[in-house]
This record gives sequence, structure tokens and C-alpha cells, in this order.
Amino acid sequence: MIIDALDECPLDSRERLFDLLLDRIDHDGDKDRAYNFMFTSRREPDIETRLTELHAPVRTIPIPVDCVNADVRLHVARFIEKSRAMKNLPGHLKTDIQDTLSEKAQGM
Repeated sequence: MIIDALDECPLDSRERLFDLLLDRIDHDGDKDRAYNFMFTSRREPDIETRLTELHAPVRTIPIPVDCVNADVRLHVARFIEKSRAMKNLPGHLKTDIQDTLSEKAQGM
């Protein structure tokens, strides 16, 4: 199961998610069941705390902000080129828009 942007859920929803899913995994008597979860999230103290409380192995894979910013820049560039209102803007303005949005995204 993949749960994307866990950090964007309200705190009470995160708690309910952990209570419903993760606590069941930890305390399930049937050891033959296999559970695989992938969460994407920015680093949030409550999420990290709950994950460290698990009795199951947890692996964290950080994604550098620069990689995300490059993806944002590419997305913005493609949007500009497809947009009727923006595709004919001067090149320097397109570059300014891409620079600003990718920098301000801060890894989001």
C-alpha cells in the first residue's frame, strides 16, 4: 500500500491511520501475513516517532531537495510550453518563472 504526502494529512487523521493500520501490523498474531507500506512525507516529528515505535523494520530513503526542485522546474517548463497564454512569452520571462517557482517550491 502506498500512502503519498502523509505530512499533508491533518494530525488527527495521521494518528487514526497509524492506529488503524500500523498498530494492527505490530500486534497481529498471524505472522504469515505480509504487509508492505510505502509512505512519502516530509520529515515530521510525529510521523518519525510513530514509525520508530513499530516492531517491524522501517527503512527511510531521503530525497534531496535539489532533485524535487529539478522536477518542479521541468513540470513548469512543460506547462509554459503547452499554455496558450504563456508559450509566447519572451525566453527570459519563461526562465524567470521557472527559476522562481522551482526555488520557492522548497522540495515540495
